[in-house]
Amino acid sequence: WAFPPANGHKPNNSTTTMSVTAAARRSPRKGKGERLPTLDEKMKASLAGYNDDTVEVSSGSGPKAVMLAHKWTNPSEGETKKGTKGVAVDPTGWHMSEKLDGLRAYWDGDGRFYTRNGCRFYAPDWYTEAMPKIPLDGELWCGRGHFQEAVSICRKHQAGEGWRKVRYMVFDAPSVKGYFEKRIKVMKTTIEEANFSHLQAVPFVKCKGVEHLQESLESVEKKGGEGLMLREPGSKYERRRSKALLKVKTFFDEEALVTGSHKGTGKNWNVMGALLCVLPNGTKFQVGSGFTDAQRRRPPRTGSVITFKFQETTKDGVPRFPTFLRERTDVTWDDVKKQYKKKQEEGADPYAKGSARKTAPLDRRHSILWGKPMETETKKTAPKKTAPKRKRDRSAEIELEAEGTRRGEAKEEWACYRCTFCNPGANRHCGMCGWKRCFPPASVASTPPVVALHAS
Repeated sequence: WAFPPANGHKPNNSTTTMSVTAAARRSPRKGKGERLPTLDEKMKASLAGYNDDTVEVSSGSGPKAVMLAHKWTNPSEGETKKGTKGVAVDPTGWHMSEKLDGLRAYWDGDGRFYTRNGCRFYAPDWYTEAMPKIPLDGELWCGRGHFQEAVSICRKHQAGEGWRKVRYMVFDAPSVKGYFEKRIKVMKTTIEEANFSHLQAVPFVKCKGVEHLQESLESVEKKGGEGLMLREPGSKYERRRSKALLKVKTFFDEEALVTGSHKGTGKNWNVMGALLCVLPNGTKFQVGSGFTDAQRRRPPRTGSVITFKFQETTKDGVPRFPTFLRERTDVTWDDVKKQYKKKQEEGADPYAKGSARKTAPLDRRHSILWGKPMETETKKTAPKKTAPKRKRDRSAEIELEAEGTRRGEAKEEWACYRCTFCNPGANRHCGMCGWKRCFPPASVASTPPVVALHAS
């Protein structure tokens, strides 16, 4: 090497962590006459020694990698295609919870929130001081359908009053050593002891099968939720994408017209990066995922129709997380427009703002599946006291105007009492300085205008 490594030829932290994790995954060797413990026995042994004094918590200061999920696919539909990341597994007995449409946040237990990529969330002091002192994994959430509001509040470098609308929804305690059931037990106890209104544990239920899973998914989507999450019983916390954590979501598929393309970056620097598309209602967006290498080398041409899938639409009607499915050669863009008009007449516009998912009302937007509804906290401010506006006393002006009208002077020329400019009788303001006309008192009414000015 031209330069020696900074760690002095010692294994770095990542290497050590990988070796320890690999050693933990190895199954113990079974001797003669011995029987390996079952999963239930391991879980019972893990939970048996739990109490408030013997909880083993590793230090978690600073950003850490978090556990990421794979997609769940129905095992009755067969194995997933090669290259996809779906996991076909029977969900019976798995822990099921609602998938929240918030910002993934890792609490390090030392006053800081981090994103899954290690960037900081700058929460206010009153928020972080009330949080517990152990690391937690969860989401900063403003309620169903309020993802953009959560982003606008939490991404700011200066914390504001918007954080009063944000709840930290916790679903794991990464630093607690043990299986998932033990971590959840410690997590709930910690949250109860913190007694912080903006901190809540995500509720879990046992899944009874595929039908129960689909019914729950339909229920949460009707209420404006994003989907469901599945946790394998007795699983450990893995700081990577794990098959012990699965997400269940429903996607919608629609057609769009290709209007152009963007060149890619990184490994796709010399091929297509994203397609520029437009919906039948004129909404423009980009589709940059779902393509194979061959499709990126020869993308759909401008003017062709493609089918894409998306999760929901934003407040402006733009599809979120669009993914390319296929190119449609059996239909034209005119056919798509005709079908769109029929859906509009039937009142089922697929591109309407917020049509893919309902937005929860503001007064109950912290409700969650299988959990108690949480009221939104609003800061009560006293109404501003404003002094009553004083009305100008125009009694003297009105009296003088009335007296001049009775004498017939309104039709004659008048000189301004401010600049002596001679104005027609029809003018109510001076044409030179803008001064409002005011008739003289009766004592000087017979005096010529200019003379009356000097006499007064």
